[in-house]
Amino acid sequence: MSQTADGSVSAMESSEHDGAGAGVPLDADAIELALHDAGYPARKPTQRSCRLTEIDLWAEDPDTRGISTVLTGTGLAPFRSNRRSGHRFWMALDANGWVKVDAKLRGGESPAPLFRDLIWLATRSRGLVVAVVGADGAGKSTVIECVSHTMPIDVAKAYLGTKRRSSSAKPANGQEAGSPRSSANWRSYAGFPRWVVRTLAALWTIEMTARKGAVVLCDRHPIEAGRLGDEPRAVKLAKRVVVRLLTPPPDLVVLLHAPGEVLFARKGEHTPGYLDKMNQVWAEFVAARQGLMIDVDRSPESVCHALQSEIWRRLLPKRAE
Repeated sequence: MSQTADGSVSAMESSEHDGAGAGVPLDADAIELALHDAGYPARKPTQRSCRLTEIDLWAEDPDTRGISTVLTGTGLAPFRSNRRSGHRFWMALDANGWVKVDAKLRGGESPAPLFRDLIWLATRSRGLVVAVVGADGAGKSTVIECVSHTMPIDVAKAYLGTKRRSSSAKPANGQEAGSPRSSANWRSYAGFPRWVVRTLAALWTIEMTARKGAVVLCDRHPIEAGRLGDEPRAVKLAKRVVVRLLTPPPDLVVLLHAPGEVLFARKGEHTPGYLDKMNQVWAEFVAARQGLMIDVDRSPESVCHALQSEIWRRLLPKRAE
């Protein structure tokens, strides 16, 4: 995160990362030719789409080292599957999308004693829990849907928000339209135990999914609790204590950021001034957690690619062969 002269955090885009291949387009034809010349021909025609190019091979288990040597030389990285599937994978994300090589082992996985399978299950690499936060209109749901349908790995989605009151209601006590009310509400106190149970149950499910190797994209996250909204101060404080003591933090916090006027034009909720205030709260929060801030005042495809680049950069060291 970079800071401006007044101390505020400025928006930044996901940068190009080593091993991700996010900046330089890869030549899939050259990759396929290199494999063919090394004696590893494709087992079926290469599949091409606007976001994924997939090359499929047959391979014997001893061949995988030779295949890896060829592919790492072309910019792809080995990527360990989160389950015993009889396949070996190499992938990279370039400026045009994903390039993936899938080598299917003839005869499948070699049989292994039960204790070795149990060891593999216990030591397989954990995935990532990604909390996507931002003001209303930032496009959290849109970006999460794009990433989940684009990344050629296991991706799960989780919504951890709650329904909010309509922002069109008449403001109370002369407050700005669209801003949260500060008056105490008995429903907030009564609903606190239910919030704790629901939140802990959801986070347990998310953690178990991540332990199986998946990337879990969270639309909102309990780390947001007690920072914005119309709940009494005591409820906000209690939620922040619960989050700090009882909930596992996400592996990555991503703020989708745009000027308040842009966000207001997208969704028409709150006011530009209040949305700018929300942006500042989130920027300070994300900067303190070494998270990522992505400018969303551009095409959804570009935002989606920036988020995938950061996820891939953080996931690859966990899952490299």
